[in-house]
Amino acid sequence: DMGDLVDFRPKLSSPEFYRYCHRFRDELVPGMLSRKAAVVETHSRSISLVFPSAEDRDAVAKLLSMLLKATAVATARLERQAAQASSGTQDSESQANLRTK
Repeated sequence: DMGDLVDFRPKLSSPEFYRYCHRFRDELVPGMLSRKAAVVETHSRSISLVFPSAEDRDAVAKLLSMLLKATAVATARLERQAAQASSGTQDSESQANLRTK
């Protein structure tokens, strides 16, 4: 669910990644790994991702950014429509009450 996504950061700046690097420090080159990596932050956890290239990471970042913006726009539109519908219902009820008086 896109509503759970809080942030998408390039590089690996999560506690999980630091533990991972420490565990495999002899096999990893953190600088090279970091250029191709990102962290997806949700309300409940962070997820470290390593992509085949920095370009792939950037493409996913752009896609997520566009999806988040689209979700925010759609949510705002639905809230506006709900408010207008509620306002329209209240106006109709007010007019009906005036007619009966």
